[in-house]
Amino acid sequence: MGSFQGKKIFQRCHPANILGRELDSSGTFLSFQYAYDGKDFISFDNQTGTWVAAVQPAFPQKQRWETSKTWSQYVQWFLQHECLETLRSLLEQGRAALEQQVPPQVLVSYTDSPDGSVTLSCRARGFYPRPIHISWVRDGEDVMTETDSSGILPNADGTYYTQSSLEISPQQEDRHRYACRVEHGSLGEPTLIWVWGSQPHGNHSDGVSPAAEGSVSLHIISVTLLVWVFV
Repeated sequence: MGSFQGKKIFQRCHPANILGRELDSSGTFLSFQYAYDGKDFISFDNQTGTWVAAVQPAFPQKQRWETSKTWSQYVQWFLQHECLETLRSLLEQGRAALEQQVPPQVLVSYTDSPDGSVTLSCRARGFYPRPIHISWVRDGEDVMTETDSSGILPNADGTYYTQSSLEISPQQEDRHRYACRVEHGSLGEPTLIWVWGSQPHGNHSDGVSPAAEGSVSLHIISVTLLVWVFV
C-alpha cells in the first residue's frame, strides 16, 4: 500500500503459514512484520528471537528493540502462545467449511452441426472444492485430440462450474462410444450416466448425475465418473 492523500502508511501484520494439518511448533510458521508504504521494513525472527531489517533505515530500530528486550520478549511470547491459540481456535471453528465436499452434478449433451460434425459437451456444476479434472474417452481409450474447456469458474454460492467440449468429425462418428470422465475428490464410487441412440439428431442431453450422499476425507484418492455417449 502506498501513500494515501499525502500521508505515509505504516503497517503491522502477523502472517501465518500452516504447513501441517495440526497447529504445532513443527507444522506452523508464524512471523511478525512491519511495512512502510507497502514495502517490508523490519520483521521478527521467532526462531532466534532477533529482528531482521529489510532496508537500511530499519537498522536503528532493530538495535533499539534488541537492546531493550521487553518488546522482543513480548513479541516472541505473542507468536508462541496467544497467536498460536487464536489460530487453532479459528481453524477448529472453520474445520467443517474447510473439509466440506460437494460432488459435481454432471450433464452431457451433443449437438449436430451443419457440416455433419457433432459437438459433445460435458458440464460439471455445483462442486467443491475447486480441483477437478474432465477428460474424454473413446472406446475405452483416452482421447488425445484437443478439447475446448471453459476453465474452472466460481459460482455465487461458493461452488464451482466447468465445461469441456469435444468436436467429432463425420468420419469418426461410425458407432464409436464416447465418455466424459470426471475426477473429483468427493466421488466415492464411479457413476455411469448413459445416453442411448445410434446417431444424434439436433440437440440432446441426458439426465444429471445424482449427487453422492455424505462426504469423504479430503485425502481420499479421486475416482472416476464416466458418462457414456453413443454416436
